[in-house]
Amino acid sequence: MTAEVPATIIQDVEQVLARISNAFVKLDREWRYTYVNHKLAELAGMNQEDFLGKSIWEFPKAVNSRLYTELHPAVAEQVTVNFEYFYPKWHRWLKNRVYPSETGGSILITDITEHKRSQQLLTAQYAIAQIISEATTLVNTVPAILQSLCGCLGWHYCKKARKNIARFLKPQVSRLAMKTLPLLKI
Repeated sequence: MTAEVPATIIQDVEQVLARISNAFVKLDREWRYTYVNHKLAELAGMNQEDFLGKSIWEFPKAVNSRLYTELHPAVAEQVTVNFEYFYPKWHRWLKNRVYPSETGGSILITDITEHKRSQQLLTAQYAIAQIISEATTLVNTVPAILQSLCGCLGWHYCKKARKNIARFLKPQVSRLAMKTLPLLKI
């Protein structure tokens, strides 16, 4: 014997999901969206109705992504999974909590982009302070700072850029030194 869920409880749950600040998605066993709250639609820049009935894998950036590799085993093994990943299409860092069920699964999605940017900034500040504290010359310091910044922010930094910066800085530093040395009382 199964108990019927009162309609008021279903309404209450729907209202809660509509009001939460996180994105929430319900998928069926064929990976089709059966529910999407307004926050996910807002993140995607789409209407909620644009998702309903479509497979999550119809969105090209979702296939072969961390989302793809985490969702499949979670649903197959019926295991709750938490993971973070960068979704390039939205330029956002997302924290996902996947809750599988016999009918598919639910995903609670939190936009953690600002938190990730703050972490990157703190890491970059620490790295720059470390480089400056160990610096012996300006010519070597600026390229090291740039390389460190690129590493902290996930940007590509090549050795050719380092050589060009060093080549530019040498004459500038030499001119600065020539101007300031006469002012020093040695």
